[in-house]
Amino acid sequence: MGLIGAVGALGGVGINLAFRQSFLSYGSGTGAFVAFLACYAVCVAVTWAVYLRRPVDTNPAPERKPQLSYADV
Repeated sequence: MGLIGAVGALGGVGINLAFRQSFLSYGSGTGAFVAFLACYAVCVAVTWAVYLRRPVDTNPAPERKPQLSYADV
């Protein structure tokens, strides 16, 4: 639990550091905002590729003809 809390706190500190550096360098938070959007886009792409994409079926099952004498119940 302590490790998870530390990682969560580090994320909150990282956001503040990114905004502070963006304001010091460019005078606005636009750079940090664009960086966060890019990070979120990468996270969405990885989530889609790992969890949501349907796997390619390399060995399809043979088709069965429907038969009246056999029922899949």
